[in-house]
Amino acid sequence: MQTTVAHRGCGRDTRNKRKTADRSTRRECPPRRPLRSGGHPRDFEETPIEGNRRGSVKLGQLDFLVENGCERKRFAMINNIDAQRQAVYSYFIMSVQPEYFLWDVERYHRAIKAGVFTKNDKIELIEGALYPMAPIGPPHAAVVQMLSDQLRELFGSEFLIRTQSPITLPPKSEPEPDIVVSKRRNDAYAQHHPSPKDILVVIEVADSSRERDEQLKLPIYARHEIDEYWLVILEIREFRIYTIPHEGSYQKQTVISFDVGRINSPTLGREMLIDMSFLSTSS
Repeated sequence: MQTTVAHRGCGRDTRNKRKTADRSTRRECPPRRPLRSGGHPRDFEETPIEGNRRGSVKLGQLDFLVENGCERKRFAMINNIDAQRQAVYSYFIMSVQPEYFLWDVERYHRAIKAGVFTKNDKIELIEGALYPMAPIGPPHAAVVQMLSDQLRELFGSEFLIRTQSPITLPPKSEPEPDIVVSKRRNDAYAQHHPSPKDILVVIEVADSSRERDEQLKLPIYARHEIDEYWLVILEIREFRIYTIPHEGSYQKQTVISFDVGRINSPTLGREMLIDMSFLSTSS
């Protein structure tokens, strides 16, 4: 009886040892870490992959977002580099909910520098989440052009008028407003985007983007103490001018019809007559 038990125990121990040895020599995929504030993966790799085992595909800088060999192998199975980029984009952005996939500005800049996001990826960083930018229709584009031209005529020698370019609102936002009136710099912000201390007025033209501009961006601009925020609402043909930011909200809102078009900007210190007659109600 004792011999039989010893034999069974020995066999069981031998099998367990063999399984342990197999596990120690076999590379297994580590369990996926939960997504956390600051982005996923925890550490970015900026060294490009030179190729893969099949030798026919180079992933290039897509390795920036690959956490381990298992994910790398999965993306390496895609033969087309554009399809690989789309797979990474979809995996890390579109399939993950913003409430727990959060970027900061520094990490976002690193991703841009590594080539993960390009000018063809129409996205903006808002409170740690990456949002696709709404398409720009003809009326929207026309208003941006008209407003920026008039502002340059009035303030071109005093301020810098930037159109559809990023501004940096640390630590988790880098939106791309339609128009920004900022302080002039000799380098025209070649080293970094304008930050709150550089910005005088932010202007957003709202059509399909109205909900985001009004409900999401408005409090962000107030929290960063942007002195003046214009929301140009095409649907109801009016300007909404927000001023006096305090404790995360604007204390004053002025509503001006397109038909009036006379805007008094306390930040810029001048009254402007904005002609919106080119936007007919029938167009």
